[in-house]
Amino acid sequence: MMPTKKSLKIATRSSVLAMQQANTVKTALESKFSDYIFELYVVDSEIGDLNKDKPLAGLGLGVFVKSIEQALLNKTADIAVHSLKDVPTILTYGLEIVAYMEREDARDVLVSRFNCQFDKLPERSSIGTSSPRRTAQIVSERKDLEIIPIRGNVPTRLNKIQDLECDSVILAAAGLIRLGLEDKVTQYLPINSFIPAPGQGIIGVQIRSEDTECLQLVRQLDNKDSRACATAERTFLKLLGSGCQLPVGAHGVVKNECLELHVSVANIEEGTSFFNSETGDINNPEKLAKDIKLKLERSGAKEIINQFMENN
Repeated sequence: MMPTKKSLKIATRSSVLAMQQANTVKTALESKFSDYIFELYVVDSEIGDLNKDKPLAGLGLGVFVKSIEQALLNKTADIAVHSLKDVPTILTYGLEIVAYMEREDARDVLVSRFNCQFDKLPERSSIGTSSPRRTAQIVSERKDLEIIPIRGNVPTRLNKIQDLECDSVILAAAGLIRLGLEDKVTQYLPINSFIPAPGQGIIGVQIRSEDTECLQLVRQLDNKDSRACATAERTFLKLLGSGCQLPVGAHGVVKNECLELHVSVANIEEGTSFFNSETGDINNPEKLAKDIKLKLERSGAKEIINQFMENN
């Protein structure tokens, strides 16, 4: 008689993109561990999904992860899958991210009815985003554009153009690629002026800290470069005392066994932005994040950084 395979449940949100990401993790685990059965456990009650009228910045931290994490803590699920950019920098006690999967394209993209590049968009045309970071970056480049607050999953935001609610939208490239919607992209925006959110393009896989069995399985999905980049980016965000809904960009790149970190901070009201870059040891991403924070402060961004830290 064949031994019964053990079943492990993978918690995910119900959006099309979240399900796609969870299936990516499920397929990767199945390819490595044929003596287990991996099942999806769909959570429908995330605050960020239920409250679509209120701006994300007003909902607090972790609005797309809390219910999924609770499923882990309650032991109704064994593994959780997140878009890393949605995960607060201070992790819930008793849980840890043990796999940072290979990064998808981290850039932001423009999708526009005008089918032209960002700098060629008609004056005073409208552009949709719910992100303070993207808002600050748009204002820094094009003060003439009308910014329309929009919420919803990727298909919903794309439909805003079709429904004439806005002329263009800015989205994460990774979401469109994972959904097979690359043909919708009008322009991949340059990272030097549109620095992505910390963790953008990376799937984070989370387990209970005490679960040594799942640790042995899930850590096989970890990507060294993704981990180094994510650690630097998220440490920088954490040092500012800020969450994912503040105008902060951070993007790490591994080159020749070194780690480059590119960051931006902004004051939306004043329309001012500061950018900086630093290279450091790939094995010490935390130090790189600390170094670039100091460099930013010396370059004139100290007042903005102090405001972030006072308000969080």
